[in-house]
Amino acid sequence: MIRADPRVALAIMAAIYTPQTLAAQTVSLAAVGDVMMARGVEKQCHKKGWDYPFVNVKAALRGADLAFANLECPVTDQPVKSGQSVTFRADPACLPALKRAGLSLLSVANNHSMDCGSVGLEDTLAGLQHQDILAIGGGNSYAEATRGVVVIKNGLRVGFLGYSSFPEAAGKFQPDRPSIAIMSDERLIRSIRILKKRCDVVVLSCHWGFEGRTTHVAMQERLAHAAIDAGASLVLGHHPHMAQEIEKYGSCIIVYSLGNCVFDVDGSRRSSGILLQCVLSKSGVLSYKSQRIRIRNCRPETVAGS
Repeated sequence: MIRADPRVALAIMAAIYTPQTLAAQTVSLAAVGDVMMARGVEKQCHKKGWDYPFVNVKAALRGADLAFANLECPVTDQPVKSGQSVTFRADPACLPALKRAGLSLLSVANNHSMDCGSVGLEDTLAGLQHQDILAIGGGNSYAEATRGVVVIKNGLRVGFLGYSSFPEAAGKFQPDRPSIAIMSDERLIRSIRILKKRCDVVVLSCHWGFEGRTTHVAMQERLAHAAIDAGASLVLGHHPHMAQEIEKYGSCIIVYSLGNCVFDVDGSRRSSGILLQCVLSKSGVLSYKSQRIRIRNCRPETVAGS
């Protein structure tokens, strides 16, 4: 029997786990809230170009290893099919601008992704894929929508899940059709635990809460804490269209609502949001900072001193 020289093994381990290597196993993430490219935003872009909304935030988004937002609209030529009082549909011409802005991951698990039906969602997913932008919380089947995605950067495996708490906006459940992930306690915890086996750190996107509120509600807190207890390290909330609290929970961070980023809400209470910049590692969120965003003429800008 041939025995390995322990000194050789130690030398190999030292070569793999040098301080430089360990330092490299971190990933910077920039995150913003709702990006809605329809309605008034689309009108502005037809005048000023599709890159117009991102001029003031693209440096932060492009400067991170990964950049996240919630895509608050289907991107399709399909007609609107939703019975909701407010519906969105964005021109597919906007898609290259999302990529140029630096966005690498977009959640489609929200109450507007199905505004143009399952075919509209299918078009959105295909369009994002064509731009090499990963879709979170949606897929061409329900299993795909809830599986999550894993991105490997700097030697770190970062897993992303997206969920919406609005089943009424998801249409009729058809497991083999394009779908978004609908939140429940059991489903959320199970999918986090499964994804955690495939990655080093889990980021959870949640479309939840109540519109117009600057404070979170008990349901958001309960689910966020349960998600972290199940293995998530960062929870990114959206839907209220208002910035809400940031909570530190152990070594993990919860942003209850990132608010709006690109939206046609000039002059309203909803013309604000959060730009979150953080560093992820196997141990969770190493560091983070947040800046307030103010929206003017559909275009976000960071607020000095925030």
